Amino acid sequence: MACNLLRSLRPQPCIGLDLAPPHLRLALVRRRGRLREVLRLAQVALPDGLLQEGQITDLDALAQACRRLLEPLHQPQAPLVLAMPGSCLAIRRLMLPAGASDWERLAQVRAEMAAYGLPATDYVLDYRIAAPAAGRKAVTDLTVWAWAASSLAVEDRLALAAALNRPLAALPPEDDCLSAFLRQTATACGDALLHLERNGCWLAHGDAPAQRLRWHPAVPDLAALLAETAPLLRPRPQRLLLDCALARLPAPHTLSSLCTAFARYAGLRALPAPLPTSLLLKPSEALPAGAALASFHRALALAWRGLA
Repeated sequence: MACNLLRSLRPQPCIGLDLAPPHLRLALVRRRGRLREVLRLAQVALPDGLLQEGQITDLDALAQACRRLLEPLHQPQAPLVLAMPGSCLAIRRLMLPAGASDWERLAQVRAEMAAYGLPATDYVLDYRIAAPAAGRKAVTDLTVWAWAASSLAVEDRLALAAALNRPLAALPPEDDCLSAFLRQTATACGDALLHLERNGCWLAHGDAPAQRLRWHPAVPDLAALLAETAPLLRPRPQRLLLDCALARLPAPHTLSSLCTAFARYAGLRALPAPLPTSLLLKPSEALPAGAALASFHRALALAWRGLA
């Protein structure tokens, strides 16, 4: 049988699946040279109770909802990228000795996280070494950001991929994945990214993982938001990128009020976070009827991560 070389060289698409009630959202993305092309965006309503605090409570019902989105794609081999929600993650900043081998550092991370009550028997651990501060010549210790993901949540997502008969490409922290995706357009000086939504708010700045905020959009007082974010915005960024589904936020939190507050009281230029310029997207053709593009940012970020 003849081999179709052009077909074998065709770039494999990747599926980002955002498990965020009240909707399940999907983004199908593939490489196109140096660009990423969005082939499809789709969503379906999720019944109540399928996920609670990031844990899957009804695997069969959730898998059935996923199949409603996946089957029309006719992409049986496209891998899935699922995210670990912030409610199932713990992040700690560790100071560890420099010069250790990979095995030694992993043992150090496990010991430090166990001291925080996050043992490797109950959590899946990972870590990232932060870039050293500029101007430091002799490095005697390293800043390490360590993640502890609930083993039950990881097993839930592995079971979901198995139920869908799909390869699983990655399980990144959802906040960190989204911040990296939206900050592709950041300048060399480093922009900060502020994510606001009813399900949770966070700030990403510098080399640190996204920092969860106590402030909630239901609170109309923007002064509380400014007070909480001020210590986290050091050194001062060039710009503050805003990622928020403004149509779903309470009336006082309009784009103009947010931009004015940060400009007047923090001296920061705030503006909506742009999508990466290497993403090919035609909202008029790709968006489902009545859906906002911002609601698909996480699904797009997951698919983007899978193609990295």
